[in-house]
Amino acid sequence: MMSGTGAMNTQHTIIQGWIKRSSKLGQVGREVCLTAALLGLPAVTGTVQAQTTPVQINLPAQSLSEALIQLGEQASLQIFYLPETVRGLQAPAVSGVLTPDQALQRLLAGTGIGFSRDGSQVSLSRTPQSPTQLGAVVVKGRTDSTTEDSGAYTATGDSALSSALDLSLRETPQSISVMTNQRMKDQNLVQLEDVVKNTAGLTFSEPGAGGTRSGIYARGFAVNTFMVDGVRMVSNYNNMFLTQDMSLYDRVEVVRGATGLMNGMGSPGGAINMVRKRPLDEFRTEVQLDWGSWANRRGMFDISSPLNESGSVRGRMIAVAQDTNAFIERFNAKRKIFYGVVEADVGENTLLRGGITHQRHDLRGQADSGLPAFDKYGNPLSWRKSQSASADWTYSRRRSTTLFGELEHQLSDRWSLRLNASRVWTDSDELIGYAGMGYPDPDTGAGVGIWTTRWVYKPKQDSVDLALKGSFDMFGRENEVAMGVAWSYSTNETPSYTNWYPPGWDSSIDNIFTWDGSSPGEPYNPSIGSHSMTEKNLGAYASIRLRPTERFSVIAGARYVDWRRTTGSYSNATSSGTSLRRTEYELVPYLGLTYDLTDNWTAYTSYTTIFTPQDRKKPDGSYIDPLSGESYEAGLKGSFFDDRLNISTAVFQVKEDNKAVAITGVKAPDGSQAYEAKSGTRTRGFEVEVAGMLTPSWELAASFAQNSTKDKDKQRLNTEIPRNTFKLFTTYRINGIGEGLTLGGGLRWQSRIYSDLNIGGRQIESEQKAYSVVDLLARYEMTKSTTVSLNINNVLDKRYRASTGNSYYGQPRAFMLSLSHRF
Repeated sequence: MMSGTGAMNTQHTIIQGWIKRSSKLGQVGREVCLTAALLGLPAVTGTVQAQTTPVQINLPAQSLSEALIQLGEQASLQIFYLPETVRGLQAPAVSGVLTPDQALQRLLAGTGIGFSRDGSQVSLSRTPQSPTQLGAVVVKGRTDSTTEDSGAYTATGDSALSSALDLSLRETPQSISVMTNQRMKDQNLVQLEDVVKNTAGLTFSEPGAGGTRSGIYARGFAVNTFMVDGVRMVSNYNNMFLTQDMSLYDRVEVVRGATGLMNGMGSPGGAINMVRKRPLDEFRTEVQLDWGSWANRRGMFDISSPLNESGSVRGRMIAVAQDTNAFIERFNAKRKIFYGVVEADVGENTLLRGGITHQRHDLRGQADSGLPAFDKYGNPLSWRKSQSASADWTYSRRRSTTLFGELEHQLSDRWSLRLNASRVWTDSDELIGYAGMGYPDPDTGAGVGIWTTRWVYKPKQDSVDLALKGSFDMFGRENEVAMGVAWSYSTNETPSYTNWYPPGWDSSIDNIFTWDGSSPGEPYNPSIGSHSMTEKNLGAYASIRLRPTERFSVIAGARYVDWRRTTGSYSNATSSGTSLRRTEYELVPYLGLTYDLTDNWTAYTSYTTIFTPQDRKKPDGSYIDPLSGESYEAGLKGSFFDDRLNISTAVFQVKEDNKAVAITGVKAPDGSQAYEAKSGTRTRGFEVEVAGMLTPSWELAASFAQNSTKDKDKQRLNTEIPRNTFKLFTTYRINGIGEGLTLGGGLRWQSRIYSDLNIGGRQIESEQKAYSVVDLLARYEMTKSTTVSLNINNVLDKRYRASTGNSYYGQPRAFMLSLSHRF
């Protein structure tokens, strides 16, 4: 095995053979039975039979990694190894009636790799005499955190998203969920909003089709922290991130609760980290074509290859094009995606990586709400699910380009250095127009108008992140430490427009019941000035994991934040402008405790904070203190089958203080609205999640989350966000039908949501009762290279409103047929 940290020695890449359902899963059987009893899942029992009898083996000459996969299938073996053990090695053709040991000996002859076998479980490692033995200090492009081609519904590698330390999910004292590459493929999750709808503990609020008011919630608070490869993206317009295309990403990591140590600023709800795909070790090309409901057409081309004979330089390119309508009238979306990346091993200790991403998203017919849910007398209205609130002249054009570079250097067998730099250009132009103003007369259809505005955003962001990680011996054990500096600089200079009430334009709709979106026409709304923003963010952080005993760990850290923002506005009419400067200095603490109850179960608790600067003034003209959040969490985590199955339960409390609330009729000295700080908002709840392998053929992801958010007077807040959610998706692979048939299904359930509306002086409650949506999957592997899949979402065609206060409905029954071929 490669020498290094203890964590490195336990993070295995698993080539999972197909063993019989009746087989036992080793020494963790009793704990799995306990887990099953606690969670209401069927336990997995049986016996792994030692593989000693000869079987028919037929393996062509190919890469060693591919040969091991096929051997695992043909000989019913589980083969464990580190990815660098077999990188770049070729295997000869092996055929005949052979025992597993004989087949392994032939495959590994001359590679310097040895094996040990215990029944059906095989472990590979480099032999000490191997002339190709890698030194103790090695940097490799693909780490165990990569989920692509793993087939897993959970991550088996480490994550630094919570504490900056490389910890497994079980070792991390916060709730982390990972949407793996396999799950995104199985459920056909092509945008970030699709991922959010299926991720534990997250809620997607969608008041209209493709609108700008959609948002993500976790633990009762809006999520406004988005990261790519661990680097925070700065933007005042978070809706931009919802259209991120998942074809670029290996996985999406979600931490629930405050993430002050890694980000400093943000909401206490959580953070989302999207991790880009890396070049593969071997040549591979994949083409996928999708065709679905409402003329949804999508094509993807993915090619990866070594770029030199030794494989020390590797490249990858992904291109995607999509054109789709929707169940909503007048809606159309076009997307074009490009991703290119090259990485190189510079000697044995250094890895360089650089690349570019470009995304184009063009929408027509988007809206920030549905049609009115009530008439002017407060009587409920019923619309067809396809009826749109969008005017036919609306559009959204979003462009985003990122250049990035990374350097990873192994200083020694215990210490490593990482440098990450990027430049992001974003260009967004959105013309908004939707029939969300007023309530209609039930007889004439009059009384409804169009809300309209235009928003243009052109932010640029430069960021640099330097991190040092390592370990040292103390208490007779290995302890870890991480430290780093993160710097970002962003600018945004855009024109400003008259919002919502363009002068001289009548927004009235004659009859909303016969409206086709064409009248009134697009308003004349020229630029009336400009707006600018410059933001600088400097953060320095450090964290440490101390292990006073073999089972007990203390994780502590802090982040110092130096934040500065300058905003300016200029009026064409007055030829004058204003400028506003804000500066905040904060020290953000982090503390976590973990205790290993057994080799598979860990109890934990943690505390952390986070803050968000506010540009609101008090009556005396001073600024309100930053919005602050605190997260308290305690829970129990379990991991089994070399982390192929992860289980977590958590109870939490999140507090938010210093929320700016307008004081009616009071102005600040400069004439702006005056505000006061309100504190005491609190969310309490619990979460349960199970994700990963139940048997080698059965993958499961299931979660339940409950949260209740109340103000200091114990009044419930965010009633338009469900208090309870349950999410389930599972697949089972049946061998012997072609190259394999996979069947899957899912259920998404949420509790009642409601909001209060004031219609004609009367309080009317708008609600959506609890509902569930069922999804199905069938995937047939025609050959080892060609796969056809069918996804059917909302198979029971459930009718439900996606939000309260209007009549925008959730997507009805929809299908997607996919054909994928690998070369």
